[in-house]
Amino acid sequence: MSWSGTVTCSNCYTRGHNITSCPDLKAAWEKDPGSWPGKMWASYQARKAQPKTCGYCEEEGHTRAGCVYKKRHKQIYGEDLLLFRHALAKWVREEAPKPGALIRMDGLAYNDGEHWYTKDQESYVPPVGLLMSIEVPQMITHYTSITDSGEWMGSPRIGSLQLLGARKANRWSYGHHLASITFPDIPGIIPRYAKRWGGTIVDRRERLEASSWETVSPGHSTIEVQDMVNLDWIKNWTKEHFAAPAENTLGNFREYTDEQRNQMRMYINGDLSLSEMKDPELPKSDSY
Repeated sequence: MSWSGTVTCSNCYTRGHNITSCPDLKAAWEKDPGSWPGKMWASYQARKAQPKTCGYCEEEGHTRAGCVYKKRHKQIYGEDLLLFRHALAKWVREEAPKPGALIRMDGLAYNDGEHWYTKDQESYVPPVGLLMSIEVPQMITHYTSITDSGEWMGSPRIGSLQLLGARKANRWSYGHHLASITFPDIPGIIPRYAKRWGGTIVDRRERLEASSWETVSPGHSTIEVQDMVNLDWIKNWTKEHFAAPAENTLGNFREYTDEQRNQMRMYINGDLSLSEMKDPELPKSDSY
């Protein structure tokens, strides 16, 4: 399709039709089905005659563009994403540490110039660092707060610390005295625990070292959060998430429960404090 919105054939370059209905190819097939353009026309017609299979729900009879599941899920995704970004923006504005804050990292391995200290040692003291910067990742979505999604355990870096008295943040650090933090678990917004197949309980703090921290002394700067609830960005991101080709299919779709949505709305509106927020209950069985 051209910039004007009119279909242009990639065979004869005439506007108004595409290659699958090109009259030149059809004429070539009628004249000599064994010719190269004749075979091309035949292959396109055979492909068009095949049953349509949806790339989103994998059902036959329609394509991804006309999938009712995709349309419904696209709407839900956009609404949940906006809700999450509003809730997270409020947490960042009211609760997140600001540049200049002192942060204690619970469990981070570090070196004081002579020895390595790890959390399994009796002499271990959690290191403290000065928060140099904090920035909310542009691409973070509500899947970060749904425990059976990959994003829950893959939260990106949001800030960097200058550790006090440490030469290295961990054994794989190239930044000497620098360490990173990611979003901590936030009640009702980013759950701490998840239950995996077989009954194993996963603690996000244990698995994601950079999420286990607390503010010792707050900073005094401000953090801009307007872009977190930019409606144009949310609309475009949602459209891209469901566009083809993509790995985002019906089987990968995740959504909030009604309880999660109601709780977040109450938090955003000021009817519920952060201390009153609760994480979703863990599944009582392994059949999920």
